[in-house]
Amino acid sequence: MKLRLNLDYFTHQVQGPEMTWRDAGTTPVLGRLFSDYLEMRLGSARKPEEPVKQRHRDLAASMQAALEEVLLKHVSELAARTKEKSLCLAGGVAFNCVANGKMLERTPFEKIYVQPAAGDAGLSVGAAFSVEHSILGRPRSFVMEHAGWGPSYSHAEIAEAVRQRIPHGDGMQIEEMDQDPLAQAAAREIADGHILGWYQGRAEWGPRALGNRSIVADPRRAEMKDILNERIKHRETFRPFAPSILEEATGEYFECTHPSPFMTFAYSVRPEKRSVIPAPTHVDGTARLQTVSRRTNPLYWKLIRAFGDLTGVPVVVNTSFNDNEPKAVPKSRRGERHDHASSRHAVEPHVHILIFNEYYPPDTSATAKMASLVAEELAKSHQVTVIAGRPSYDPDERYPWSLLRRNVRNGVTVERVGSTTYSRRGMRGRVSNYLSYLALAVPRALFKRADIILAMTDPPIAGIAGAFIAWLSGRTFVYNIRDLYPDMALGGEIVPANAWARRWESLHRSALRHAVLVIVLGDDMRERILQKGVAPDRVAVIRDGAHLPESLAAQSHPIAQELRSGFQFVAIHAGNLGFYGAWDTLLRAMKLLEEDGIGLVFVGEGANRHRLEQAARESANVRFLPFRPAAEIPFVMAAGDVHIVTVKRGLEGVVVPSKLFSILAAGRPVLVVAPEPCDAVRIVRANQCGLVANPDDAAAVASALRELRSDPARLDDMGRRARETAKRYA
Repeated sequence: MKLRLNLDYFTHQVQGPEMTWRDAGTTPVLGRLFSDYLEMRLGSARKPEEPVKQRHRDLAASMQAALEEVLLKHVSELAARTKEKSLCLAGGVAFNCVANGKMLERTPFEKIYVQPAAGDAGLSVGAAFSVEHSILGRPRSFVMEHAGWGPSYSHAEIAEAVRQRIPHGDGMQIEEMDQDPLAQAAAREIADGHILGWYQGRAEWGPRALGNRSIVADPRRAEMKDILNERIKHRETFRPFAPSILEEATGEYFECTHPSPFMTFAYSVRPEKRSVIPAPTHVDGTARLQTVSRRTNPLYWKLIRAFGDLTGVPVVVNTSFNDNEPKAVPKSRRGERHDHASSRHAVEPHVHILIFNEYYPPDTSATAKMASLVAEELAKSHQVTVIAGRPSYDPDERYPWSLLRRNVRNGVTVERVGSTTYSRRGMRGRVSNYLSYLALAVPRALFKRADIILAMTDPPIAGIAGAFIAWLSGRTFVYNIRDLYPDMALGGEIVPANAWARRWESLHRSALRHAVLVIVLGDDMRERILQKGVAPDRVAVIRDGAHLPESLAAQSHPIAQELRSGFQFVAIHAGNLGFYGAWDTLLRAMKLLEEDGIGLVFVGEGANRHRLEQAARESANVRFLPFRPAAEIPFVMAAGDVHIVTVKRGLEGVVVPSKLFSILAAGRPVLVVAPEPCDAVRIVRANQCGLVANPDDAAAVASALRELRSDPARLDDMGRRARETAKRYA
C-alpha cells in the first residue's frame, strides 16, 4: 500500500512551526501548522472559545473514518507480509484509541503494544533503546509494563507542600493510613458520589493519568461526566472520560479482553453493562479503558477492588489533574454532589417566595411535611407564602369550607383556598380535590406579588400550573419534583398511554424548560430529567434526609410490640400504599414464608390498600394497620427487624422513596425491593446497611428475609451502618 502526503495543506516543513512558551518558559506551545489552502478547502478554523457546530462534527468524523480506513488496510498488509501476530505502535497517531481497538477486531494481529508516551516524548526512550541494542549490542530484556517513571515525593514533602499551600489548614485534616484502610475509605467516598484526587507513587510518563496522578469518581452515575466538566475539567462535552477496571474483570464489562494498561484502546462496552457504568461510556457504546494489574499498580488496584466490593462494580472513572480552561468555581460543601446547580441559582436575600402545593400540614403526606420544612427554613430570611388547599390527606384536623383562609404558621403565611376534601381512595374524589384546588389557587397565585414561584407536585400538574403562573407574570420559576408525572401515572397504570397523556408530557417538558432550577430527590430521578432535555446545570439533587434522633425507641415498648403483631421476625412497610410499589411481589414472597415465622406489617393507607387486603386475606403472616400519630413514629421504626422500601420496575427515578432516610436515621436495616438503577439501591448497596431484591422475583425477596433473620449479628451491623449513613443526609 503506497501513501503520499499532500504537503500543500501544511506549512511547518517550509517555514518551521510557530512556537511560544508558557509556565515561565518551561512548556512549549505549538501554533498553527496548517496552510490557508486547508481552510479554503474545509472552511475557517474554529477558535477555542467558539461553539462546536455540526460542520466541525462532520469533519472530525470524516477524518477519523479516513484514518481508520488507511490504518486498517496498511496494518492488514503488514500482518500478511510478516506473518507476525504481535504489533508495536509509536507516534502520535498511536494514541487514537478507537483505531487501535478496531485493529484488534479487524486485523490478524492478536497483540498490540502502545507505549504510554507514544508521541514526541517517546523519542527519548527510543533513542535510549537504539543505543542499548543497536550500538552496544545488548539483548532485549526490559518490557515497559507501567508508566510510573516520573518524580515521586516523600510523606514529609507532601505534608510540607500542603502546609505551604494552605497555611491555616482551612479545616483540612491529614490522616496517615495503611494501604488497605486507605483504599476502603477512598472507595466509600467515591461510592457516596464524591470526587477524589488520587496521588501516589511516581508520576506517569506520558499524557494519560493512570492511577498515580488521577481524579477518580463513581462510574455508575450518568451525571458524573457533566459534574467533572462543570467543576474541574471545563472541556468539550463530547470528550468522554475513561474507566479504570480491574484487569481480571475486563471480559465482564467489555467485548474485548486484550490488556490496555496505558489507556490506548477503546472497546465496546457489553450492552447489559452500559447502564451500569454510564459515566465513562461514550455515545457509541465504547469506552477508552485502562486495565489495572495488581502486579504493576497494587495500590490503585486495591482502590478499585475496594470500590467493587462495596458496589459490585470494579470500575472507577479516571481523568487527569489538568484543567482545560481554569475558571472560578464556587466552593462546594462536602456531601452535596450537585451543589453546582444550587450555588448557581442561589436565592437572593429578602425576596418573596410563593410555594404552590395542595398539601400542607395538617395534611400528613410526605409533600406536606417537606413543603413545611422548606417554607419554614426559607422564612428565616425571606418572605414566604404557601398557597394550599383545604386539608384532605389524612389530616390531623379538618377545616370548614371557606373561599380563602389565611394564617401564619412558624413565620410562613399560609393561604388555603376552598378546595373539595373528598376521600383520596376514590379517583373521582381525588380528581375533584385536584381540580378545585387548581381552579382557585392559580388565580390567587397570579394575584400575589411574589418574586419566585416554587411549585411541587401535588396535584400532579402543579409544576405545569406553576410554570404557567411564572410565565404569565414574568417571575422566576423553580420546580421541586417529588414524584415525576406523567411518568408516574403511566407507569402506575393510573392513566392509559393515549393522546391526552402525550399532551400532558409535552406540557410537562415545557414546564421543565421554563424552570431556572429543577430540584429532584435522587440521582435516578435526575437521570430521568436529563433524558427529557433539561440542561445538567439546571438540575440539582437534594435528598430529603431525616432528623437524627439522639436516642432510639426500644423494640420492647408496648406500642412497638403491638405493631409487631406477635410475629417472631417482622418486616415493616410504613407509608402510603400507592401505585409505585412491588406490592404483589411482596405478598407472593410472604406466601413462601408462611412456615418461617416471618411477618409483614403494612402501616399506612393508600389507593392500593383495599386491593392488597383482599389479596392477602388468606395470608396469616400479613397485617394491615392504620397510620400512627406522629408521636408514635419512633415506635413504628423500632418495631421492624427490617424495613421495606419498594419501587416497582419501570418507576425507578419516577418516584424516590424518601422514607429510606427515616429508616436509616432510626438505625434499622433496609430491604430494598426495587430495580438496580433505583437511588435507594445505590445507597443501601454502597453503605452495606441492608439487602436488595428484584422487584419481580418473590423468591428473591423471601430469600433475603430468611438471610436477614438467620444472622442477627449481621442485622445489628447493618443497623449501625444505617445510622452512620443517615448522618450524611441529616
